[in-house]
Amino acid sequence: FLPCFSEANYSVQLFWQVMEQFSQEARQKYIRFVWGRSRLPFSTADWERKHKINKLPKTPADEYLPLGHTCFFTLDLPMYTSKKVCYDKLLYAVTHCIAIDADETTVARQAADGGEWVDDDDDDENV
Repeated sequence: FLPCFSEANYSVQLFWQVMEQFSQEARQKYIRFVWGRSRLPFSTADWERKHKINKLPKTPADEYLPLGHTCFFTLDLPMYTSKKVCYDKLLYAVTHCIAIDADETTVARQAADGGEWVDDDDDDENV
C-alpha cells in the first residue's frame, strides 16, 4: 500500500470487509478486473506482481467507480464513506467495467508505481 493508504486506512478496511461479503463469483470477477485473469496462481512462485490498492483522489468519492489496472494488478479505490457504497461501486465495476484498454497509459503506469497524478481534465471520461 502507499504510505497514505495503509492497511489501517478506513477505505482499505471497507474494501476487505466487502471482499469477505462477495460471493466466490464476485471475487473471481474482481481478480479479472484488477489482473485480467480469472484465477489466482497455484503457487507463490507464479506471482508476477504484488496486489496494490492506491487511493483514487476524486471527490466526492461516492460518485466514482474504482479503477482496475490489469497489467499492474492494481486497484485505484475512492475513499468511500460507507461499506454499502464500497460494496455497490466495487460490485458494479467488477461486473460491468471489464474492458481492458487503458493499462499502458501514463496515468496507469504512475498508479502502478504508487505515484499520484493531477487530473487537469474536468470531464470524467475514465469513470
